[in-house]
Amino acid sequence: MRKPRSDSKLDALNLDQQRRLCEWLLSSGFSYDRIKDLVSTEFGISTTATSLSRFYQSYVSAYLIQNRARAVGVAQEVGEEVRKTPGQFSEVTIDALEQKAFELANNPMVDHKAIKSVFTLLLQARDQSLKQKDIDLKLRRLQLLEESALAAKEKLNQLARKGAGLSKETLTQIEQAMKLL
Repeated sequence: MRKPRSDSKLDALNLDQQRRLCEWLLSSGFSYDRIKDLVSTEFGISTTATSLSRFYQSYVSAYLIQNRARAVGVAQEVGEEVRKTPGQFSEVTIDALEQKAFELANNPMVDHKAIKSVFTLLLQARDQSLKQKDIDLKLRRLQLLEESALAAKEKLNQLARKGAGLSKETLTQIEQAMKLL
């Protein structure tokens, strides 16, 4: 960033205020008039549309580059962590990654490879989630089959203890027990 002019109020803002002003300038719903009002209210200084335009030209591209680098760094860190410990991320983490992917996709300054890698990670995480749900479902089915087999065995054992022969009633009870399997 360049050295602030002695008479430039916007150049003399602290870093946090400059960041907030950059965000306002990048917001599609904010006009220069609205931003002038915000600067006056939030920072206590008056400014003009020309000064805002100069500030935009001087600072916003650097702000976007810095945000892009930060976003790419976060995406790479998350990607490395996902590769190290797949399946170890909570749903909240996946939601945060989806939010970051959305931010990257809407930023024109982001490299398409970074967007692709984040979306690839998201797809892998969702695929793992679906596989885990499928495993849970299969385990539940297996548990139900084991319970049914146990119930059928108990029923057959009860019939055997009664000493009942193969009467019509016994055969009916065996058939019912078989249906449980």
